[in-house]
Amino acid sequence: MDELLRALASLQRSVVETETGLERLRAQYKDQSRAAADAAKMRLDVNAYRQGLRWLTALQAVMQEENAKLQALLEERVEVQAAYVTQQQKLDAMDQHRDDCIADYALEQSRRASAQADQDWIMRQGQPMLGADV
Repeated sequence: MDELLRALASLQRSVVETETGLERLRAQYKDQSRAAADAAKMRLDVNAYRQGLRWLTALQAVMQEENAKLQALLEERVEVQAAYVTQQQKLDAMDQHRDDCIADYALEQSRRASAQADQDWIMRQGQPMLGADV
């Protein structure tokens, strides 16, 4: 259980880090796209414009890789969460079984004590009282 919780925490950190990195890449992409569009409007250096477009294409590929990584992390997190729930259910079932066994044991001990008390009472009833005239 502890191992699953540690794995889940680690995955959650990775998800947050990946989401943060992806947001940063999206912001860069947006800024560079705007800069490339402005450069195209001003008809400045065509080579610089092309280089900017290539950089945007490469950035988009990196974003796609990060997005795929994020999806894989999210899927793995779902799997670990499911494994945790399964383990917790097993643990709960074991706890319930233990509690049931303890209750059964206590009931059986109570029955035995009652049976012994009944036996003792029957034995006392069957014996003549000491010192009584017959």
